[in-house]
Amino acid sequence: MQLKVFAVFLTAGLILGVLLLPLPSHAINTSNFSVLIGFWTRHVDRSDNTNEKTGLVALLYNDYMISRFKNSYHDETFFAGKRFHTKKFNLGTSAHFGVQGNLYTGIMHGYSDNLPNIGGISPGALPTIGLMWKQTSLELGYIPTPSGGVFMSLIRFPFKLP
Repeated sequence: MQLKVFAVFLTAGLILGVLLLPLPSHAINTSNFSVLIGFWTRHVDRSDNTNEKTGLVALLYNDYMISRFKNSYHDETFFAGKRFHTKKFNLGTSAHFGVQGNLYTGIMHGYSDNLPNIGGISPGALPTIGLMWKQTSLELGYIPTPSGGVFMSLIRFPFKLP
């Protein structure tokens, strides 16, 4: 039990440390907002009563994000973290069409005892690959789990406030 608590503290500390590092951003525009919407989820092992409709909605500002979704166990979950991403790699000769890798990492509340946690707070990470048109992206993510994992699809719409 003490090893589990130590591992959770170490992981949460590492995630928070990475979130606070002043890393340069590969974003083309700064001071941008984005809305991230999850619209498709598929669990590899569907033998349990897993939730396939997360209803994920997130707001990002300069790659810092907050989100709300229904997790695999049908519990309301909140996530706060940061989006790390590669530069956009253009496909073909079009400067508008490209691919980008992303990692959404941070802390979340809502998984109760389904994930290691301290006071209900668990570390979380979602790697995705995004197909982009200008700055809007359609992303596919995968979260490994003991029962085979979860695939997720997201769409991210960037915008600027006047």
